[in-house]
Amino acid sequence: MALSVPGHPLSFAVGTMETSTAEARSSGMKGRGLKVAHSFGDLLWGLGPKTVPYPSFKLERIMPYDASQDGGISAAAEGIQQLSVGGQPAALAKLGPSEKTRRAAAASARQAAFSGSDTESDTETETETEEETESETESETESETESETESEEDDEEEVAVVDVNDPDALAVHCLLAALHGVQDSQLPMPADKFYAQHILPAKPEGAVLDLKKSSFKKVPKLLSDHQKKKLLAQKLVHKVDHLVSINRQHPLYLQFAASAAARGPQQAASTKAVPAAAQVHITVSAAYRVPSSLQPIFTAGSTRDKASSRDALFSRDDVAGALREYASCQGGLKGGGGAVVLDRLLVGALFNKKEPEVEGDQLSFEHTLQRLLKKLQQWSRIVCSTPQGDRQVLKKGAAQPMLVQLEDRAGGRKHITRISGMETYAIDPDELATALQRKFQSSASVAKLPGKAADIGKEIALQGDCLLGAADFIQTEFGLPKEYITQKSRIKG
Repeated sequence: MALSVPGHPLSFAVGTMETSTAEARSSGMKGRGLKVAHSFGDLLWGLGPKTVPYPSFKLERIMPYDASQDGGISAAAEGIQQLSVGGQPAALAKLGPSEKTRRAAAASARQAAFSGSDTESDTETETETEEETESETESETESETESETESEEDDEEEVAVVDVNDPDALAVHCLLAALHGVQDSQLPMPADKFYAQHILPAKPEGAVLDLKKSSFKKVPKLLSDHQKKKLLAQKLVHKVDHLVSINRQHPLYLQFAASAAARGPQQAASTKAVPAAAQVHITVSAAYRVPSSLQPIFTAGSTRDKASSRDALFSRDDVAGALREYASCQGGLKGGGGAVVLDRLLVGALFNKKEPEVEGDQLSFEHTLQRLLKKLQQWSRIVCSTPQGDRQVLKKGAAQPMLVQLEDRAGGRKHITRISGMETYAIDPDELATALQRKFQSSASVAKLPGKAADIGKEIALQGDCLLGAADFIQTEFGLPKEYITQKSRIKG
């Protein structure tokens, strides 16, 4: 019996029936009904010249017949019934002599199979049944005759519909999405960096990627398995696994791109891990404490009651208002409030003896304000707003940025990301470590920084290269502005 794609003039496999028509119908067309002897793309085909009988024959699948590719041969549309012992279909006219001989022999075998009384009855009935259950029979046949491409087709199905509960399917989906996000100019790239900065962010929203629960177990195994499929290439560079190249013409890569395009930009974006809007918002503002020598400036107006407390803190606007009220009371506010006439207090408190300013000089209000702010003790007021309420932290001096730094471990084979300074912004170290561990699927530890000071703070040690990812995560999830995060790499080269 010969098998062909419905509507195609050429067969892609030949074999013998394993069951009768009655048995096939009684079983509901389930089970094995055909024993394949030879098919297009199998090992026997690979031993020969590997001739492609028709342009629509692909190793991945056999495409529908297109008459325009062979000059519009009308005979091709009639199917394989036109084959006979002494004739050939018009589509074979373009094949070489050896291929014509092989095809003629195959046609003879098929004709002989059709001529037998028992086989003819089974074959005709089977053909009718195939037309009634076209999709089911085609699926069963392809599963038996295209064993070499079965894994690729399974992978393509995983690309189209991602099962977040299947660790292997989720890992492959994230890998393909990550490969699309890497430019050739970024290669070679360390495997741990590729995992932290590209694979993990490619998780569908709400999914948890844990390679230890998959059959891959580790990133190098995930890469090596797909290197065998010729999707990518990896190698050891200084004893560290690196992704060195990507085959952007591979069927898996193209299938993923087509699937993403079919879903549309909005649906494709939804398969990526999109950080939610931060429920925590951190604001940092400067505050100033007034020394006793400048108390008269702040007790002349509306800030009198507040200035009576030595621990009172004033904002920049409060300082500007106090200066304006003091100058107005002393009759030194000129030019519609844009200039200040210096008196003995302002000259003595704001200027050194070697400076030329003297009592009675007139300066711009902004210049005088900047001089006054420099003479005050600066503090930082950090307010952390959460759904549970606000938390406030006061720090003497300007707020120091949170430090996220990358270090080299074990001679370049491992990396560790260290994070410190989170207490300044009212972020609990243990809470941040737990969130980072969950985000990057990596181990994290919290330890006290070296030193004897009571408020020395703690440090988070996160395994892997998470320099960029950790900074972005802190910014989006904990609401810390970017200007208060410093990134530093201590890796040479």
